[in-house]
Amino acid sequence: MPADFGVVFYSRLSPPTQAELEFIQESVNEMPVVSYDVTKIIRFKGKCPRRLLFSKEGICNLRDDQVSSMYSYGEVSRISIKNYDHIMIEYFPGSHVYHYVSEVSMQIVQELTKRVSSVSSNTSAKRRSVLFRDEKKVNDLLQQLLTEAPTSASYETDEAKVEDEDELFSMEDEMMEDNDGENRTNNAQRSANKLEQMTGVTELERLTLAINSIILSKDTPEGNTVAHFLSTFDASGNFTSAAGAVRQFLNGMKDYMLESRASELGNLSMVTKVSSVQLEDNSLSNLAETALQNAVVGPLMPQLLACWQRDREAVECEERTQKCVRKLQNLTQLEIGIPEQYQSLTNYSAAVKTLRKLDLCTLPSELISSLLASAKSLYRTVTLEQTRKLPPGHLFTDSAPVALSADDFLPIHIYVTLQAQLKSPEFHCQLMWELCDPSFVCGEAGYYLTVFNSALRWIESQEDMCSSEEKEKKNENENENETDGMAVDVLQVAEHVDPREDAVVLDLDPEPMDEMDSG
Repeated sequence: MPADFGVVFYSRLSPPTQAELEFIQESVNEMPVVSYDVTKIIRFKGKCPRRLLFSKEGICNLRDDQVSSMYSYGEVSRISIKNYDHIMIEYFPGSHVYHYVSEVSMQIVQELTKRVSSVSSNTSAKRRSVLFRDEKKVNDLLQQLLTEAPTSASYETDEAKVEDEDELFSMEDEMMEDNDGENRTNNAQRSANKLEQMTGVTELERLTLAINSIILSKDTPEGNTVAHFLSTFDASGNFTSAAGAVRQFLNGMKDYMLESRASELGNLSMVTKVSSVQLEDNSLSNLAETALQNAVVGPLMPQLLACWQRDREAVECEERTQKCVRKLQNLTQLEIGIPEQYQSLTNYSAAVKTLRKLDLCTLPSELISSLLASAKSLYRTVTLEQTRKLPPGHLFTDSAPVALSADDFLPIHIYVTLQAQLKSPEFHCQLMWELCDPSFVCGEAGYYLTVFNSALRWIESQEDMCSSEEKEKKNENENENETDGMAVDVLQVAEHVDPREDAVVLDLDPEPMDEMDSG
């Protein structure tokens, strides 16, 4: 491989809270106990055989079937892959990094990430505590289940092979009964749930694992191409040209992979949509986009940030926006222009909290997801508070979500952006414009990204007002200082005056005046 590169699959800046630890433990209790044979890389000792055991208590490092060290899942701070078979695990308080090498590194990362994540997908079916180490058994089982839930394309193939007319007619009758496709969808979902119960792996996890294995492997054309691009990337130009080159590479690689791997990935899919045109959250196009951003944008982020910081105009724009945010963050909802009927009693705290997650995101796909989540949270707050104003007896389910016009939504979003106090709003906004999937930005995400950009432009436009207020405040401070200075001078003079100099001396036996003597 021309160069090593790291992909971060899990990272957190601080240890989880007690509530998060309880949630993690509750989720882990429903998962099977699994173990993997690995090779641990130890400084000054080289490579040593070990076994990683993921138990209900935590991560156990086994040496000769004896536990040499154990960490709870809440102590994991970062999980990353240096290359296709090299895993790096960091724990709090971050004394050092544990390095492991394994041929099934992606499975290990996926299983560990599923356990340490504070957000778990709750499934109604229980997971069986069985680990299928034999890949052939899993593939045979998968093919069997796929046969039980045939798609419309597989019906056409089966028709060409059926020689018995009675069987053909019965198949045609079944197709007519399932003309709306609802039964086939239900069968596919049941088959997917059955496979999940047997293997303990969801369909999305299985597809994500397969896509990441393709992109990160040194034995695939995609993996070699990604490694070559990372090692030869030129970041000497401006940010726009560098980000454009990255986006062009992502588009080409994704199109190539979805075309050349369509059959391979389609065999793993029962419910997930294969079409690259549909951009649902669980489409293969979205999964490939996220995997490529992890493998390409993540490692190149320091270079892209350096390109941005070399742009003097961009840096000054960021500084102006930050300065205005600090000056305007105390403005009320009325002062910003939010109509009275939409002024929130909670100050849109839920939307503010969600928007603040932009500072914790790295990938463009994560940034745009947080932006959309904040917009949806804003709508939920408006709908809930408007519903509470309805007459008694009016049920919440009877009211449709409140439809905000652009003129009403923008001032609310400006208020939320000011309260969020983002650290790098301009950089993140430009990063989303340049590196998000163009097809995705054309839809709903593009609308809210435009609104976010408009909010930043409005905040920046208030620089003159902020400057005038700052000058007035400065003048007031100067006047106060002058007044204070005069008071100090008077006090100092008073302190240095001898009391005896101001005393009035009364002469009880005065000398007779000349006029009196002459008289």
